[in-house]
Amino acid sequence: MNKTNTKRPLIIIGSGGQGANIASIAVDSGIIVDSFIEEVLNKKEYLGLTVYNSFDHIKDSKKFNFAIALGENFQRQQLFNKLHKRFPEMNFPVLKHPSASISSFASLGAGSIIMPNVVVGSKASIGRFCILGNQSCLGHDSTMSDFSSLGPGSITGGSVMIGKRCVISMRATIKQGIKIQNDTILGSSSYLNKNLPKNIVAYGTPAKKIRAREKEESYL
Repeated sequence: MNKTNTKRPLIIIGSGGQGANIASIAVDSGIIVDSFIEEVLNKKEYLGLTVYNSFDHIKDSKKFNFAIALGENFQRQQLFNKLHKRFPEMNFPVLKHPSASISSFASLGAGSIIMPNVVVGSKASIGRFCILGNQSCLGHDSTMSDFSSLGPGSITGGSVMIGKRCVISMRATIKQGIKIQNDTILGSSSYLNKNLPKNIVAYGTPAKKIRAREKEESYL
């Protein structure tokens, strides 16, 4: 399992609710939060810390750790791609709350955010820049691909496969062995007992396809 390097202070990119969540994880884990960067909202201060409105003040990215605080999966990927071109040395550690229960045999990708009371089973694999919301559970031998997310209270059985940029919404439940292809959304409180193709919205009990969607389409 990947371990977070806490020696470098953390800069959080984004100063909305997700930024506050990440700051809480950092503080509860003994990580120093240096500042926020916010290019969209006109802020000077957030949670008592300085908010910079551009990346121009970063002279040496290797002196800091970074976290991307964007809940939209596709936007999170776009921002990472942009940053990686400009700052290839940026380090995005796994940030996990101390209350999370993560198997020693699980694998966590760079930049992923693990909220309070999350459970990750044995041999589960979490890709890069995933988000696991409060009290969500990823079952044993399951896979979350890059930039996907589990909403608060969502649960998967064992050997579930979740594709890139997929959204499993709040309190959704996924039966063991199910596969969900890239860019698909499973709605809140749904029960999924069959595989889902890419680029759709599905919900219900049991969940079924409601409509098609575009990869870049907002879901929040």
